[in-house]
Amino acid sequence: MNFSGHAIKKIADKANIQTSNIIIVHDDLDNLPGRCKIKQGGSAEGHNGLKSIIQYMDDKFIRLKIGIGRPNSKDPAIVSDYVMSKLDYEPSQQAFKQGIMLVRQLFKF
Repeated sequence: MNFSGHAIKKIADKANIQTSNIIIVHDDLDNLPGRCKIKQGGSAEGHNGLKSIIQYMDDKFIRLKIGIGRPNSKDPAIVSDYVMSKLDYEPSQQAFKQGIMLVRQLFKF
């Protein structure tokens, strides 16, 4: 995801999709594991994948932020390993259900 901005831009341009109609699903260190939040626009908040997308497009896309929590350490290597690790089953199921509900509310179906 860290270098996905160029690919997303190419697909959006080819399909004539406006940035505001794109939903990016991504991990969120600042939210509890399994908790979801919808947001449109704003900064990358340190997320490298979002930085890439904003670099190639703009920040008007919709974000479905999936909470993964934050490790106790601020060591970048430990945080990176934590982000790349698998989310436990229970929070992942909770996030899946809550994410579907939020997207349905967003599109009112």
